[in-house]
Amino acid sequence: MTSWVWREAVNWPRRARGSLFCLKDEQQVKRIRRRGILLLPLESELEGGNEAFKYVARALRFANLIGRPRPRSVTNGKGLPRFVEWLWFNVQLLVYGASNAEHYDTVVATSHWYALQGTLLALLYRKRLICCYGAYSWAYWRNGIRSFPYSAALRIIELISSRFADILIVATERDRRALTRGGAKHQKVLVLPPVYPSKMLSEAVSTRTQKVVRRILFVGDVSYLPNAEAAKWIDRVLCPYLRESGWAGEVVLVGRGNPALRLVNAHYLGYVRDIFREIREADLCIAPVWKCVGAVTKVLDYLACGRPSVVSWEVAETISGVEDGVHCLIARGGADFRQKVRELIESPSRRHQLGVKGQELVRERYSEEVSAETLVRALENEGK
Repeated sequence: MTSWVWREAVNWPRRARGSLFCLKDEQQVKRIRRRGILLLPLESELEGGNEAFKYVARALRFANLIGRPRPRSVTNGKGLPRFVEWLWFNVQLLVYGASNAEHYDTVVATSHWYALQGTLLALLYRKRLICCYGAYSWAYWRNGIRSFPYSAALRIIELISSRFADILIVATERDRRALTRGGAKHQKVLVLPPVYPSKMLSEAVSTRTQKVVRRILFVGDVSYLPNAEAAKWIDRVLCPYLRESGWAGEVVLVGRGNPALRLVNAHYLGYVRDIFREIREADLCIAPVWKCVGAVTKVLDYLACGRPSVVSWEVAETISGVEDGVHCLIARGGADFRQKVRELIESPSRRHQLGVKGQELVRERYSEEVSAETLVRALENEGK
């Protein structure tokens, strides 16, 4: 048990830093009654990839609440044994928060693994505390994605941090319901879904529709169990089915890899720098993922780029506002999924319609403007 805890925990702080931001806009400072924010994330993950609640930082930045970070003094302790490195990082992070306590009045912990450090700083220096949970703790175990000890550790962190936090941020309504059933106060829990920059939405308009589907795309890190299972299903079930039906296109998988994964029928590109370029070049996107926690952002990536999509019911349940036949096609089970992929292959007009409506949904519900206003309103109400 002890070795497992260290193995899981040290994966978070290896490249991590504490980041201190001063609030930029004087009107916003007066509105939310705050002067500075201590962000406890992996800052590089907030800027790239889909990890670590990067959309919290995006919303804060768009609301003109945070600007350039102050110089940071937290180090990684590289070269030390992993156990010592983990302890060294946490000591440094707490020292950093303590030495800069006069510069901030709000602590934002952007994952379970930063919540205890944030809670301790908030209690010691009487700061407001915001905790962000990627997903409800037990969801990882119940979906077979993580072990029982992993979920149990997250649950303990939730119980401690949620008691002292002023705001709890989750990505989906499903996680909000789970947290409140687990004892969190309903008024504390804020749903803040993934954030898409308005500039990206305006530039990513790609509602072109080819008469013939030549490229079907799946995006996902295949070292992650649900994505690995989806990749195998695509390769072993979907591809042969489409070939037998007479389709002569290409099924492409994009994302970080798993050396043990071997694909025969699908083409695996591996990691690419510009994922949105790959999505825009696809004629049809798919997400046959049957186990989900948090928000499945790949689907929103598809919709943001105006791509017609087929997704599993389990995935659709994590995306607020998505409707079957309006924004994408939602399949219940493998047989239904195969049929709906074939349906879109044969209908250019349907693909065009779904692409347009899907992008409208992202623009209306998942833009920076909407998320920033939601977050600022919550900060304003909590500060009263």
